[in-house]
Amino acid sequence: MGETEKKGTRRRMKGAERRGVIMGAAMEEFARRGYQAASLDVIARSSGVSKPVIYDHFSSKQALHVALLEDQLRGLLAHVAARVPEEGSAEVRLRGGIEAFFGFVEEHPYAWRMLFREVAGGAEVAEAHRRIQAAATGFSAGLLAREPFFAGRDGPGRERAVEMLAEMLKSGLNGLAAWWYEHPDVPREDLVEVATGYAWLGLDRLRAEGPAGSEREPGP
Repeated sequence: MGETEKKGTRRRMKGAERRGVIMGAAMEEFARRGYQAASLDVIARSSGVSKPVIYDHFSSKQALHVALLEDQLRGLLAHVAARVPEEGSAEVRLRGGIEAFFGFVEEHPYAWRMLFREVAGGAEVAEAHRRIQAAATGFSAGLLAREPFFAGRDGPGRERAVEMLAEMLKSGLNGLAAWWYEHPDVPREDLVEVATGYAWLGLDRLRAEGPAGSEREPGP
């Protein structure tokens, strides 16, 4: 077999388990040092395998990075989706989504840093980051589209408004997460409170007044 274990390893890991160990070490290395400075030698040592074993699982450093990005994106979306309440008011659902996002950032800081802060790499990495941004915006849009923020507007205009709002929400939360990275002493609950209050103020106004420029029937 082509795979050889580093001397001193007590037991031989199965392929899937070994791949998971490599990805875990790679996530920390990429997030800590960035794509360009990250070393496959360091990843191999941290994984307890030889460098050729990495190439048994990933054809290149770029392929490893892309696989890790896609794996962490699935984890983020699943984490948030599982924690957004199916029932409750629009504000409760919004808070649930925001709380889930910052919970993921707190529990998986390396994953968040890789997904949204590290953008260096080759063409495949750049394309992976483009898919990540599109998926994050799409997830936010799917959440917002369920709520009655755009009553009185249907069709392409409504879809465009939801997409713009989703992009603003995604960018704002990531900006606040980046700030939190530099101020780790701030409790997560404080970020959730500030972000929810800020976002809900605008969303609630949209729901009450309708989108700017829309034609609405006067109330009774």
